[in-house]
Amino acid sequence: MGVIASSSNKDVTLYANSVILSAGGLATPVILQSSGIEEAGSNLFIDILVTTYGVHENLNLIKEPQMAMVNLDFHDSKGFMLSPCVNHPRQLRFLEAGLKGLSLPTHRILGIMTKISDDATGRVYPDGSVSKDLTESDLEKIRLGTSISKEILIKAGVDPDSFVETQPAGAHPGGTAAIGHVVDTNLQTKINNLYVCDASVFPKAPGLPPILTIIALSKHLAKQLT
Repeated sequence: MGVIASSSNKDVTLYANSVILSAGGLATPVILQSSGIEEAGSNLFIDILVTTYGVHENLNLIKEPQMAMVNLDFHDSKGFMLSPCVNHPRQLRFLEAGLKGLSLPTHRILGIMTKISDDATGRVYPDGSVSKDLTESDLEKIRLGTSISKEILIKAGVDPDSFVETQPAGAHPGGTAAIGHVVDTNLQTKINNLYVCDASVFPKAPGLPPILTIIALSKHLAKQLT
């Protein structure tokens, strides 16, 4: 068991009793497919998010940390969470919402992010390219989340004629080496002593930041191997 590391000058082979792959939801499946595990790469989710911006007469979120609070009232029943969020750099707002985002007055913006547990319908291919479509279920979650966000923002004093919605984006790619499909419950692949421990082993989208779950999986695997 080992790993071959390639550079422009030479290849270096590193041997070990066990190998733990933790390259993330997009890179891990590429490495696995190159290692002969062809079933890796399917079931990609990305925790899709859309932010609803609106203009307030005098309030903003400039001095507030991103996602200072999270509302989970709809997470279990409807598959999405809400959180206050504004990307302050104008360049970022242009990338996520075009000219409408660019034209928003920075010192008068309020925003709420809708993050959904999206369907695991995407794929990462052996060359590293990615495909990911929005399903009707995904779109319905986004529609409901943005509708509630607008209600909240209007009650906060936002001009209802000023709303701008960003293009869907992804935050936490995973699922591409899922438990029960690519790895077993011990996080081992069909190659003996080759393990995976990152968000790619998640069987479905959490719709939430995955870091604590990844830490828990890491501790579980560490105890198992020692």
